[in-house]
Amino acid sequence: MNTLPLPPTPSLSRFKQTRGFTGRPYELMAACRRECGPIFRLDLLGMGTWVLVCDPPTLIALHKMPEEKVVAGKIHFKVLGDKLSPFASFSIDGPEFMRRRKRIVPHLNGRRIWSHADTIRRVVLAELDQWPRGETFAFAHRAFALSVDLIARVVFSAADDDVLQRIEERVDRFMGSFHAPGIMNPMLQFELGGLTPWGRFVRARRVFWDLIVELAEERLASGPLPDKADDIFTELLLLHKEDPESFPLEHLAHEVSSLFVGGAESTAKTLLWTFLGLLEQPHTVERLRAELDDVLGGAPITVDTIGKLPYLDAVINEGMRYRPVGPFAGLRLTAADIELGGFKIPARTVIAQCLSEAGRLEEVFPVPDRFDPDSNFLGRRLSPREWLPFGGGIRMCFGKGLAIAEMAITVAETFRNFELELVPGDHRPKRDGIGFGPADGLRIVARERAAIQSADAAA
Repeated sequence: MNTLPLPPTPSLSRFKQTRGFTGRPYELMAACRRECGPIFRLDLLGMGTWVLVCDPPTLIALHKMPEEKVVAGKIHFKVLGDKLSPFASFSIDGPEFMRRRKRIVPHLNGRRIWSHADTIRRVVLAELDQWPRGETFAFAHRAFALSVDLIARVVFSAADDDVLQRIEERVDRFMGSFHAPGIMNPMLQFELGGLTPWGRFVRARRVFWDLIVELAEERLASGPLPDKADDIFTELLLLHKEDPESFPLEHLAHEVSSLFVGGAESTAKTLLWTFLGLLEQPHTVERLRAELDDVLGGAPITVDTIGKLPYLDAVINEGMRYRPVGPFAGLRLTAADIELGGFKIPARTVIAQCLSEAGRLEEVFPVPDRFDPDSNFLGRRLSPREWLPFGGGIRMCFGKGLAIAEMAITVAETFRNFELELVPGDHRPKRDGIGFGPADGLRIVARERAAIQSADAAA
């Protein structure tokens, strides 16, 4: 391994690399891949050495490495633990991570999630009913509220409406504070008795954690738990009951809050970029509607019909590829020197999946620089060696099934019920919370198709 070279690094000073990484990361990643190829190294001031990997085969090799060589939780905790949840699966490694993964993932797999399809559709339709008709509004806020509501109803699906209302009130405050300016800037993370944005975030997070612990205590006191859980919250309570010392209720609260932050942030922003792509290419909207009408008529999407909608599937995949919510994901930290992709990676190096450029590999995607589901996904079944939008290995995104179902049902119900007009604005990526969305929040105007068609018929 000593004879292997280090990954190439761009011809930019450490200062310019750091400025690009923190200020304009999508542009930096694109420039680095053009100059260095699909694996490159950045030396960042105050953040150490990072290696960005664009090609999926190298990522698969990384995901197969044992924890003696690379770890994930440790670097997630270092980068985001204080903002998310220090004791959630996101921030831990080893046997405890595997124990939680084994209990949570079955509740979020595709078929289990599609058993909630009616609930997801009702929530989507209730959200659409709140949209102003014929007026400009920012879709970002509505998409985020929708994602939060859906996660609450999946995580706490066994709870009654009163409990869900208590949860949603607290989580709205917690997640709302997460979007305050400066939250992601370490220089601005001081509390001043709760007077700063960071202080308000920390206070709202604590109130939410306390509610989860309170609900857990109420449920434990109300009688014996079932042998088999129907929802994620009950599953976590069973895990706590098995070993309260290693998984106290405080850790349970961290786990639940991380599901909200990770799930709501990523899915809401993916919806924004998907809607933007569709509205920038109106022919894709017409083709999508034609498929929905032909296959579904006026019926809802179900687990039996989702596989009969290849164009909707292509649109969802293209939305994730077109503009990923972050330029990188899937962080790993090397615990020892390793070999990866023909390069030597020293210990204590951060390795990340370069999502923004992995979706623009010309050898995989015929039209990399435009929203084009027809060319990039329709009629093609890409293997993990070509496309890894949810990461891979044991750290694959827990919420993959819920994210796909939410996006599919939201896109379908929106575009078959509404005509949307894209309002001109600033659609460049802007950091908002832990991801990037269109800078203007994606301003749109919505009009009901039924009303338009009735007016046309009358005319």
